[in-house]
Amino acid sequence: MPFTILDTETGQQLIFDTVLDERFDQPAAPTQHPIADGNEVSDHVQVGNQMIFVRALLGRSPYLNTPGEISPQRMQKAVEFLRDCLGHRLTVTTTKRGTFTNCVLLRAPFTDDLVDRHVYDLEFQQVQIASIGTVILAPLARVEGGSDNSSDSGEQATETTDSETDSNLTSKLFNLTGGRK
Repeated sequence: MPFTILDTETGQQLIFDTVLDERFDQPAAPTQHPIADGNEVSDHVQVGNQMIFVRALLGRSPYLNTPGEISPQRMQKAVEFLRDCLGHRLTVTTTKRGTFTNCVLLRAPFTDDLVDRHVYDLEFQQVQIASIGTVILAPLARVEGGSDNSSDSGEQATETTDSETDSNLTSKLFNLTGGRK
């Protein structure tokens, strides 16, 4: 299978002609807590995101076993595609370990001193996407005047005040707290 980058937001993909090198890294770092005397202490290790490093070649026309268009602008389109991929979630298919989803392109330097091909040194990080949801917590305070089983819903009535009332409330608060707000 060829090395492929799929931009999941636009549906566009880039298929490279050949892969020169693929490396994978999963960093880990122990936590470091300074103490007054002695060495720092660690209480656990944080495993980092999967890193993918690929050195790949792309020419003006694809090799026989690589699908793609034959075009003098193919190399320029690849540079523009990679530039547009920055900040997008990508699906990367490698030749050694298969497909990785939720990847972010960190770097895409290339050599353009070759007349009919570019060699890219690509760096990806597979990220974990956090989902966003609403959490409803049970209130802890009891409602005044309510039954023993009733609780405060957290909602409070609000009123608009004029600046004179606001000023009086501020001075009362200032006096009650002994000069502290």
